[in-house]
Amino acid sequence: MHDATHPLLDQVQALGTELRQGHLDAVSYLHQLARRLRLQFKCSQVSAWRLCVHAGVTRASCLAWDCDDRHAPARAAPEAVEGHPAYFEMLRRQGFIASADTHVDEALGSVRARYLQPGAPRALLDVAFTVNGHVFGVLCCEELSRPRHWSAEELKLLRRVGSRVALHLKALEGQPSAPAREAAPDAPD
Repeated sequence: MHDATHPLLDQVQALGTELRQGHLDAVSYLHQLARRLRLQFKCSQVSAWRLCVHAGVTRASCLAWDCDDRHAPARAAPEAVEGHPAYFEMLRRQGFIASADTHVDEALGSVRARYLQPGAPRALLDVAFTVNGHVFGVLCCEELSRPRHWSAEELKLLRRVGSRVALHLKALEGQPSAPAREAAPDAPD
């Protein structure tokens, strides 16, 4: 059976072409990607994060964020998250985290306090993107106001997008553009 290309994958590929040709820098590429993902998945917000490990502690820095109009005025863009080794280990191990309800999901027990804070995601679909087997970023689709089931098709699509994002950002390595290097992976410790 032929696996048809999803229109979102075509859009991501077009963004990658613009990035490679220098029409977009990495941050603009990720912002446009976040907007397209939020619209495709019809969720409250989408963010793209860069991961780096220093002295055994994983730090995630938000590179791009897109939030629907209902939530944008009430919530500032995320900046950085540090620690949470159980979450990052799960992400490394399986390549994604899907939670229909962060308040009761047993898999998120070790980081539950983070999700009980005001404005925290109530449901999430997080997918890692990797280069040479090392996780260096995460795409996060989140529902802020209610639990939400994520379908197998949504997970598959987001994983495919994550794979393309990894290829696009990997292609930036070695290019002299400073904005492009902002989103390029750090070498693991």
